[in-house]
Amino acid sequence: LAELVTSLLPFFVSSSTYFYLWLPDSSPSPFSAAVKSAPVLSLAGLVWYHKGGRSLCGSTGAVLAGLLLSAAGDVCLIWKELFLPVCVYTFLIAMMANLALVTSRPLTMAGALFFMTSDLTLACHTFVAPLPWGRAAVMTTYYLAQVLIAVGGVREGSDVVADGLGNRKRK
Repeated sequence: LAELVTSLLPFFVSSSTYFYLWLPDSSPSPFSAAVKSAPVLSLAGLVWYHKGGRSLCGSTGAVLAGLLLSAAGDVCLIWKELFLPVCVYTFLIAMMANLALVTSRPLTMAGALFFMTSDLTLACHTFVAPLPWGRAAVMTTYYLAQVLIAVGGVREGSDVVADGLGNRKRK
């Protein structure tokens, strides 16, 4: 557990940097894209570090792919013309939530719920009426969602041990 917490330091540093700089939406730049996507990329690195080559297979591979796609989505939010149509984005969010719920992993499910909360807040802030602290609420719930999903992916299988004969069983 201590190693996992230490592995989260790049996420905490990069997300703190994002909130400290609080780059305006009106100035898209490669620097803005890097600052905005760095926390999620650090979580992808965390999954890769803890799962290694196994991170490309099964549900952990889906977590890694989801984190990389989220980082790409962060870049698309910097340059609005790169963003997906709302119907495609809504479909992808619904698929993510469905996949997270069928994992039966509490951290992953909680992450999916926070992700949906983040997107609902973003939709209300963007399409209904600007909310006070709307952007802060969106990004706080977004980064919380991502860290829960990543840690859920890393912790997957942590309650499984090998018996020395190549068989795996739960502790």
